[in-house]
Amino acid sequence: MPIIDRRVTVIIPAYNQLPTVRNCVASCKKYVDARHTILVIDDASAESNFARQIRITLEHMPNARYVRNTANLGFVKTCNRAVFDIDATDNDILLLNADAELTEGSVEEMLSCLYLNDRTGVCCPRSNHATILSFPPLSEDPRTPDLSYTQWNMLKNHLPRTARLPTGVGFCMMIRRELIKRFGLFDPIYGKGYNEENDFCMRINRYGYSIVMANRAFVFHHDIPSFTPAEKIRLEERHSAVLNERFPEYRRRVGEYERWERSGAEYFAEILSPRTNRKKILIDLSHLHAVYNGTSQYVLELLVELVPRLTKQCDAHILIRPIVDAFFGISKRYKNIHYPDAGVCPLFDLVFVPQQIFHMGHLALLNRLGVRIVSTVHDVIALRCGQLCTTHMNIAFRESIRFCDGIITVSKTTLADIEDAFYSILQKRPSLPRRVIYNGANTSRDDRHVLPLESTIPLDRDFLLLIGNHFAHKAIEFALKHIPKDQGVIVLADKKPTYTERQRTWNLRSGAVHPSLMRALYTQCAAVLFPSQYESCGLPILHASFYGKPVIVQDLPVTREVTQEYGIEEYVFPCARWNDLPAILQRARAAAPSLLPKHHERSWAVCGAETAGALLTILDQPADVDALEQRFSALKTLEFFHEQQEVASFVGKKLRRFPQTKSFVKKVLQRAGLLE
Repeated sequence: MPIIDRRVTVIIPAYNQLPTVRNCVASCKKYVDARHTILVIDDASAESNFARQIRITLEHMPNARYVRNTANLGFVKTCNRAVFDIDATDNDILLLNADAELTEGSVEEMLSCLYLNDRTGVCCPRSNHATILSFPPLSEDPRTPDLSYTQWNMLKNHLPRTARLPTGVGFCMMIRRELIKRFGLFDPIYGKGYNEENDFCMRINRYGYSIVMANRAFVFHHDIPSFTPAEKIRLEERHSAVLNERFPEYRRRVGEYERWERSGAEYFAEILSPRTNRKKILIDLSHLHAVYNGTSQYVLELLVELVPRLTKQCDAHILIRPIVDAFFGISKRYKNIHYPDAGVCPLFDLVFVPQQIFHMGHLALLNRLGVRIVSTVHDVIALRCGQLCTTHMNIAFRESIRFCDGIITVSKTTLADIEDAFYSILQKRPSLPRRVIYNGANTSRDDRHVLPLESTIPLDRDFLLLIGNHFAHKAIEFALKHIPKDQGVIVLADKKPTYTERQRTWNLRSGAVHPSLMRALYTQCAAVLFPSQYESCGLPILHASFYGKPVIVQDLPVTREVTQEYGIEEYVFPCARWNDLPAILQRARAAAPSLLPKHHERSWAVCGAETAGALLTILDQPADVDALEQRFSALKTLEFFHEQQEVASFVGKKLRRFPQTKSFVKKVLQRAGLLE
């Protein structure tokens, strides 16, 4: 690297702990250029022969000197004395704790970064143990200093050369001499130490000088305590009170940096670096609802076959809300369960989302959990129907496609629809893995748990099972109008249909029907009617054939695909026009006696094996750190504004009861330019 034409005085405040000081000095001897000065200032150490041993250590180091305080001054006054009274040069200053060790090139890289911009006042390196300088910043397992250094060395070139910090860390802090002349160094109010460097950094920052981190410089910090735990707590509390009173922005800026300003390579360093433990996959069910529907059945059936296959090669975890966990009993069947609001969740090599991503909050969560994101996209009906679509949903859907690492769909028709809806994005990502994995056609059929319908529904067994939900495209109302009025019908819908000209009709709320009752309905119905105008696969079609029942469906590309793929032509009766429904129903009923329960080769075991294979293939590929960086930055930005919108919406709802206050707040925001 080019040498900056500046000189540095490395100041090492020392107090006892001779072996530690020796190691620090040895690193300086090895890695500090001869043009720089090394000053060891001894704060009246009490260890015998301390001064003599340090002088011996400094022999044959012509650029090093040793000075001893006549009395113990404490860290702050010792640093000030070294800078103002002992070092008479115009050198820049590197304050280096005695429990630190330099590495090759660290001093020159910090110096270069310090002078990249005239408004940079302080520069600090990365380290193994130094609060916001630590690398990796988020670590689940204890790290040795050497492991931390190895991880940093592997990823340093993926980090920006410098990053602005809210403050420095005093264990290793390079400071421009001109700023010390102008603004002083440490305030004696901080006595023995703690927060003196934060006070200095906040002071110069108010005058427009930045504190930066040299991401490609590394200095070890062994963090040998100078105080008892009780004294440390006392000093920290007292000095924090002083700091926060002087600089109220300190806590805010540190918090903002930690949450919003880290790079993707830094945030996920623990996952991206070589490690001995197994890779981890998270199955994200955080937005699954506690209802019985097609999505939940897909998830539950898939889990049974997917989790055991994943755990042969990696650690499988599940993220789910407590209420949904209790509803489906997930934690009773699987290990490694996490709850979104239960604190910090580990980071993962890959997050698999077996359901749609409709919400920016969901996408933001995924962004912070996994290096890779793979989702099952069941359909895009929510984008095509204005009744369902919102700008918020559109953005979340679009960005999930833009930044995902793989897409799984349950039919070729669905994949084609996705590629049409997101053509401009996907044409720029020709290598994005896109996999069609058909559902399993078998269900958890267990006739021992079939409920007697007579105890639940007052209809004979000659009934038609009409399956839908609350979405308009399920076409429940249209179907009811064309079913013969003397035909008994059990309707699965979110609410009772408004069509009232029928008598022998019984309504069940979709999503609330227990699987045992659904088995009874399929087992005892005469036929199934599934009139949906838009489907990704159509599980009721498969279920009907599994129970040996004829099923009447809308004649659509996806229903034709499913019929052919699963070989169930004799069970499926397509309907192209509503007026043809009575005749088709009559044909279906006539065919019913000859239909037997279908044994499908396409089982959930096959689906689980293919899904596991797809995920593990993506997992085995090297992580694209540059793409991760783009995703992490872009989605954090969207997350930030989403949070502001959520807060504003919450406040707006609360102010509805106070219209005058709401009007006043609105005017204030408009004057401030924060609201149009």
